[in-house]
Amino acid sequence: MTNDDNQKIGWLLFASLVVAGVMIGLILFAFDRFTAPPQAPPPECSELLAEQCGPGQDCIDGTCQETPDRRRACESGEVCSIDCACGFPRSCVENRCLIPMPASAASTCDERAQQLIARLDARYKSCLQEAKKDPLSCSSDEFEKFLIENADFGDALTRYGEALLLVFPTSKPLFDSEQRDPWPDDPTLQHYLGYLKEREPRFLEASRIILMGRATRSPNAQQDYFFARARVTFAQGLLTDLGNKLSAGVLTRKLMMFAVGADNRLDLEYLKDHETIRVIGWRENEEREIGEALAKLRGGGKVAQKVRERLEEVINRSVILVAVPCPLPEGAP
Repeated sequence: MTNDDNQKIGWLLFASLVVAGVMIGLILFAFDRFTAPPQAPPPECSELLAEQCGPGQDCIDGTCQETPDRRRACESGEVCSIDCACGFPRSCVENRCLIPMPASAASTCDERAQQLIARLDARYKSCLQEAKKDPLSCSSDEFEKFLIENADFGDALTRYGEALLLVFPTSKPLFDSEQRDPWPDDPTLQHYLGYLKEREPRFLEASRIILMGRATRSPNAQQDYFFARARVTFAQGLLTDLGNKLSAGVLTRKLMMFAVGADNRLDLEYLKDHETIRVIGWRENEEREIGEALAKLRGGGKVAQKVRERLEEVINRSVILVAVPCPLPEGAP
């Protein structure tokens, strides 16, 4: 037998071993796949019957799920105790339920942050002059131009220490002033105001207050823009209601208001990466769900696609408020 014959036989034996290994692997995979017990779905239950679920579980939507915290929400500044739940975006700060204080202006007003607010201020004043001082005169197109020139605006916006993201129910508030609308009722209004009152000193000390309204995308782009405008106007009203200290004249000089419609869409990853954005819902349920989703993402977990889609609709029915602590260049009002 020649050396060539020996070499061929060697290659055939090697190939046979490889094929055998692959076949054994496939057999073991198939055996494990089809003999392992399937993952059990959550036990089904009926909300009409008691004691069907295990310890720490309740019957919710026909399945046994972890029991939600049903304690009332702690009021702003209330002592943390077993009597109330201090939920997102508040937390226990020195044994009181408060939104954690943001970083000081000295640590946030770097050169880039100051340049950005100066450029945004100039763009806003230009819009006011062109549109006869309509406070919401900067169109979404104008804002998009600014974003093109300042691609890091979304990140830079969070350099100012903190942002409040107010989110709203579908189609609220109404943009047509001729329509009668019972929303918001007084408890809802006080829910929003409670958070803003915690930050009243920040608004008083700010050189500028940025308000940026958004809407979820619909077939009617003009309607989206009108809803975004209505949300900015709503937030402006909340700031005015804070107290006599924020007089209308002082407030007007500080505000920079933009309605971006359904453009410049937010996603959960943006909120995950910028923990200084505090999400404020019209009720505790939305705040809790968004807080839980962000905690899961920050812990390396995933959010179910349907839950993600629903929550990202919510965070885009919104207005973001940023109290800018940085001084403007000399000569700015």
